[in-house]
Amino acid sequence: MHHPSLLRKPGEIDPATFFGDMCPRALALRGAGAPGGRAAFFLSGEGGGTWVIDLSANKVEAGVPRRATDVVCVMDVADFEELLRGRLDTAAAMEAGEVEIAGERDVLLALSDVFAST
Repeated sequence: MHHPSLLRKPGEIDPATFFGDMCPRALALRGAGAPGGRAAFFLSGEGGGTWVIDLSANKVEAGVPRRATDVVCVMDVADFEELLRGRLDTAAAMEAGEVEIAGERDVLLALSDVFAST
């Protein structure tokens, strides 16, 4: 059986690849004194799951958060993949109820920096 990421077209990024490979690399490049915080991602649909990006420890954990997070993001895999490609209008998706993002603004800004560096 092949890993789901091997069945995708070149240039496509799935959540497992992002959280398991790309995000940890981006976190490793963050400088000392970078903003901390924790963000939980709940992704529904094929290839979905739950991940926590811990900006304070510069690591990613798979699974349900074991302690409180500063940001919560809930969406389906298709919307998350569009977000990674820079093609998701987050405000419109939130207004339509397709995406839920809530939490501390400074952590959201730090997350956007991590996403931009992947």
